[in-house]
Formats: sequence, structure tokens, C-alpha cells
Amino acid sequence: LARQHRVTLNTVISGAWSLLLSRYGGRQDVVFGATVAGRPADMSGAETMVGLFINTLPMRVRIQDDRPLGEWLRELQARQFEMRQYEYTPLVRVQDWSDMPTGVPLFETIFVFENYPVDDALKDRQASISFEDVQSYEQTNYPFTLVAGPGESIGIKASYNANLYDDEAVEHLLQHLRILLSDMVTYPQKQLGKLNLLSEEETTRLLQTWNQTEYPIAEPLLIHQRFEAMVRRYPDRLAAIFGDEGLTYAQLNARANQLAYALIQKGVGPETLVGIILERSLDMPVAILGVLKAGGAYVPIDPGYPSERIRYMLSDSGVTLVISDQPEARDALAAPIHYIRPAEIPTHYTDVNPAVDVSPENLAYVIYTSGSTGLPKGVMLQHLGLCNFVDAYQRHMDVRTGDRLLQFSAFSFDASVAEFFLALLAGATLVLAPRSELISPEALTNLINRQQVTVAILPPAMLRALSPEELPGLRSLNSAGEACTPDLVAKWADSRRFDNGYGPTEITIGATFAQLLPDEAQKAIVPIGRPVQNVRLYVLDEALRPVPIGVPGELYIASPGVARGYLNRPDLTAKVFVSNPFDPKFHVRMYKTGDLVRYRPDGRLEFLGRVDFQVKIRGFRIELGEIDAILQAFTDVRDAIVLAIPDDRGDNRLVGYVAPTDIALLESEPESDRFIDDLRQRLAARVPDYMVPSAFLLLPDLPLTPSGKI
Repeated sequence: LARQHRVTLNTVISGAWSLLLSRYGGRQDVVFGATVAGRPADMSGAETMVGLFINTLPMRVRIQDDRPLGEWLRELQARQFEMRQYEYTPLVRVQDWSDMPTGVPLFETIFVFENYPVDDALKDRQASISFEDVQSYEQTNYPFTLVAGPGESIGIKASYNANLYDDEAVEHLLQHLRILLSDMVTYPQKQLGKLNLLSEEETTRLLQTWNQTEYPIAEPLLIHQRFEAMVRRYPDRLAAIFGDEGLTYAQLNARANQLAYALIQKGVGPETLVGIILERSLDMPVAILGVLKAGGAYVPIDPGYPSERIRYMLSDSGVTLVISDQPEARDALAAPIHYIRPAEIPTHYTDVNPAVDVSPENLAYVIYTSGSTGLPKGVMLQHLGLCNFVDAYQRHMDVRTGDRLLQFSAFSFDASVAEFFLALLAGATLVLAPRSELISPEALTNLINRQQVTVAILPPAMLRALSPEELPGLRSLNSAGEACTPDLVAKWADSRRFDNGYGPTEITIGATFAQLLPDEAQKAIVPIGRPVQNVRLYVLDEALRPVPIGVPGELYIASPGVARGYLNRPDLTAKVFVSNPFDPKFHVRMYKTGDLVRYRPDGRLEFLGRVDFQVKIRGFRIELGEIDAILQAFTDVRDAIVLAIPDDRGDNRLVGYVAPTDIALLESEPESDRFIDDLRQRLAARVPDYMVPSAFLLLPDLPLTPSGKI
């Protein structure tokens, strides 16, 4: 291969190492340390000098997937040749020349090509001097060193810091390098992006073996019909409670039917969106089921949202009918809208469930999530995906007929959908409570014990504040909404069933599941688990290539729960709901999550973070760009950025960095405080309270990189 492309063997192997670093790191621009002899032939008097001249210099390589291998290797060799003029320049001087801060290494891996066969020379008995009992010890200050040398075969060995890498991971890396070199030799005209480093066995495991999740979705495939089946089985069992009030399954069904008939009379049917703006109460499950029984899809809107946000959601969704307990407070929000007050629903009793022609592919609900453009976006979810989710999570969370399941999540958050239907489709009891009983650990503890809650889905921030010893009746607990951490496993997994769930709104609530045992507390990252039934996971790089086990990549999800798309946003829909190239017969589309994950060797996934600026605060999904866009639109703000900063407990909090138009504000503390208070109030009028930064820092200018980025 080297002869064919007129390059050295060193260039071929260092090129392969560059490609492997690129695939492992998910970057098209990589740097590694290249060890050079440091004794150029043209150095005056080199042959009379004794000593170690070896030096290690940074080798920066750019990879473009569409470049032909041979052309790229020749360019790489030319760059290596250009480096020779610096091969006896001290690395500390190179560090000074670079833009890297002091103390930050220029590279973290070293590549050494030993082009003098030392071992063979020592074994050469023809020499006039013989060598015996030769031992060599080498150590570097870098985490990973790759050494290659020619001979009858090419020998490649790795030395590494065992505190950072385990043997199995390094063995996989060397196998990937071997496969990559073999592919380069076998297909010398390939483009760089098409070179392969995965074995057939690993590819099969990643794409097929770990995705064998086919499972029949239970009939019926409409969510309200499943509830009606529960009513026939458990008519007198308590379906939902709120304080001292309660509804049996039969009573809840009757009230939902009454609402459904009222909605049908007003023209609600399949694909009709109906807004629901309600405070927490028994009216919530009545409203949800009533809309579904009428054939429509509900749009949950938190009454605590700022008026401007509610107005936008009503306008964007195009709803003309809203179920609200305070319609007089909503009249000015959008027109023309007809409001239905739950207390005014006809009260005549009916056992007859409405017969509406709805298909599993019809919409069940539309949830609005934070959007990077400064406006929320509506995600359209269907009955089939919701039925598949309920089947999977009821089984995994072990939700039983006699359980009492807490309704904790905000109504506008899709975890609330899980809570409603995991309870009501299992014959369990849904426990609702006013917000005041959910926001403090003490009040929540009292509520759980008083209402004998046995199953709950809670975000990590609340789990940290609660005490397992004070909740003896809580049998099954699921951590959801943001990343679960090892300290929570140590705290909760010993005393009860403790699970970790993961899933973006766009794939219908949940895609993976992990039952956490106490030993996970010893791991650095808590797994999000394996795919649930009928869900297929693909961990891919930017070119949609599967990445190796243990290597970070973006998670793509294919399942019956993949959303139809974003309401009124075909551009954004096309961007993140993409064709499934791996198994289009299973599901033609997959969702590009923007989440960075990696596979463990046992097939479980670890969540590593985001590839963009989306974060979770107290379980709420937030696009930081939405807050940035609103702040930057204020005339007295020159520039602004919001970041999620971990506090001393590891929980994220939002911090806003603002450069005001009037820099004189910075010279007066009272003026700065007034400006920040006003900024906070204006922002609170546009976004929910969880999107308002807890702290602001005023700066004369936001710090920029040399390329002009913040």
C-alpha cells in the first residue's frame, strides 16, 4: 500500500492512527504526539554526537470523509516532511507558540514508529559483539502510547495508564486499528469516510443482536379503549384520588364519557386538537380521557405559564376548544376560542362509551417542548407509540393492580402522560395532589405516606432531597427526567426496586430501561439500560456510521413511538426525523436525539451529555438557545448567553451572562441590581419559572474565542 501511494510505512500506520482517533473522538481534526529521531542527516556533526535526540512533536491531522485514501496519505506525508525542520525544537517552545493555555497538554496520545529493528540487531549472532539479558523500561507522561515497527510482520503494541483505560478497551482499540489497516490495504482507492474499523461480529452485535426487541403490542391499540377494558374489570376500584376526593373506575369513565359527548357535539373528532388548561385536580384525568374518547388529541398547557407563552401555544396549535377551570382568566389570550368549564359538563350518567372511528396512527396528544429559536415546539404523538410504551414500562416497573402511583410531574411534561396511563391501564390508583404538596421534600414525604403511594417517578434533584428511611411504603421508584448519578443508586437501590428510565418526548416518553442494583453505585456512570420492546437504538457518528463499543456517539432511535414530527415545523421535522438506513422495514424513520451515549460491553447504554445546548433542570427539558434568543431581543441587552452550571450537589442551575447596552450600569451596584431584577421579570413574563436563570452576571463584553465564538 505504501509503495502504491508512494509514501512511507510510517505514513500509512500514522494515517490509520489518525483515522481511528477521529472515529473514537467524533472529530475531523485530531492531534497526537509524533516521536521523531531528532538527529537529521543534514545536521552538522550529527555523526560525532552522543546522546538522546528523540523528540515528540504535535502532529495535527484533518480528516475529510470524501478524500481518497491515497491522495490524503500523500498530503499527510508532505506535512510530516515539513515538520522535520522542527524536530529538535523543545516541546515547551511549541507549547508557547500555540494558543493552548499553560498546563493543558497539546496532545494526549503518542505514536512511535521504530524504523530500526533493535530486537533483530541484538539477536544477530554474526555481529562481533553479542548481547544477553537485555531489558528495557519505558514510561511517558501521556496516557496512551502506540508503538509500531516493521519486520516480517508489522508489530503494534500499546502502553497505557491503567487508571484511565482497562485491558479490554485497549484490546478492542488494537483490533479496530488492525481492521482499519486491513481495509486500507484491501480497498486502497476508498474514500476515508468509507473505511471500516468494525468487525462483522461487532457490527452485528451493535445493529442486530442488541436490537432484538420485537414483542407484540397488546390489543387494543387505542389508549382510551384500554382504559375502558380496565373499567369492565375493576368498576368499583379507586381510579384516582385528590386529597379526600376520589373516583372509581366506573365514575371516572362516566364523567369522561359525558365530556366526550359534549366535545363530539362541538365537532371534535380524529386529529382534532383540544387544549387543556387545568390546575391539578380530578378534572385532569377526566379531561384527558374525555378528549381521547371523542377521538381527539389533547394539548396540555400549564396554567402557571406566562400569558405570552400560553397565547403562543394556543395560536400555534390552532386549537379552537379549550377545557379550563378558569376560562375568564384566559379570554384575552387568544381568539376565537371556546372554553369548556369541567363543572359545566352535562351530568346525566351514561355507561355507553362513544364509538368514534380512531386508528392507532391518529394523534393522542401534542406536547410542547423548549425550542432553540426562542419559541416552544409541539411534538405530535400517536396512540400506537403510547400503547407500546405502557406495555413496556408497566412490565419493567412492575406496576401492579393494587398499586398507588404518584402523579408528580408537571401536566405539560410528558412524564405526566406516563404517570396517568401506567396507573389507569393497570387497575392501579393515580394519586394527584396540589403543587404545594409536591415542591418541598417534607410535604412530599407526608403526601406519599398519607396516601400510601407505592410507585413513583421522580427526578434526581428530588431524590437527593428525600430520605429512603422515611418512605417505607414506596416499593418501586423510577429516576427520570435527567441523568441519575451513582450517589442516588447508593442511596435508594438497597431498600427497594430502583430503576433508571430514559427517553425524549419525540419517541413517546421512554426508550430504554435499567433496573439498578447496588453495585452500580461503584461505577462512574449509571447506565440508562437497554431498549424496551420494539425500540431499536443506533449509536452513530456524524456520517451515520455505527461507532465501536465504548466509544461516544449520537443516539438515534427507531420505534413505533417515534413522533409524527413537530407541529407546523416541517423544516425542523426533516432535520431530526431521518430515514432509517439499517432496518427500514421495521420502522422507516428514526429520531436524531442529540444525546451523546456509548455502549458498555454488556450492551447497556451510558448517557454522557448533549451534542448541543439542551439541558435538563429539575427534570424539565430546556433549549438554552431559547432563553438566549429572548434575552438578546431586549433592546437594552447587547449580548447574552445562558449556561447550566452544576452546584455543589451536582444539580444543574441556570446562570445568565449578560452584556448590557449601557455599560455604565456596571459601575453602580444598585443600578446593576435593578437592571437584573427587571431582566428577570421581563424573562418571567415570557418563559416558565424553571427557565429563568437563578443568577445573572453582568459583563462589559462576553468573552470570545479567536474565531469570534462565545
